[in-house]
Amino acid sequence: MTSIPADFSLPSTVTRTFGLFENCTSLEYVPDSFQLPSRLYDAEYMFTGCTSLTSIPASLFPSESSAIKLGSMFKNCPSLVSLPQGFAMPSKANIEGAFALEESLVQGENLPLYYAGEDTKLIDYPNWSTDRRKLVRPQDAVQGSKTIVFNAKT
Repeated sequence: MTSIPADFSLPSTVTRTFGLFENCTSLEYVPDSFQLPSRLYDAEYMFTGCTSLTSIPASLFPSESSAIKLGSMFKNCPSLVSLPQGFAMPSKANIEGAFALEESLVQGENLPLYYAGEDTKLIDYPNWSTDRRKLVRPQDAVQGSKTIVFNAKT
């Protein structure tokens, strides 16, 4: 499965998706039509180990989301190198290690995660380096330079 089917949705009563797609290494993207239920509480490890995942929707979390446990949600997803501009984590959520990578996946370098959005929970997250990531914002670019993001499998 390279994508969650466009017509797939979780029932509105779902409160826990812990490990739902964990280690689904062929999953490449989550369609824009997919949104988590607003009553969701625990999505820890939901996409952990989805090593081919490159794209998630900006509206993954509904604006009234009550999700609290999001730790390691996208852990060990090295192909996820950018987040959509409107993407935001729920305000009360614990995002500890949400985008963390194991040492073996980064070979000593912190992997960039490009984000042009305004979610201060992501922007001010204190552990990007510990998680072997580097948050890159548009204002971080050198004047006149162009950024090219691509994923390559070796």
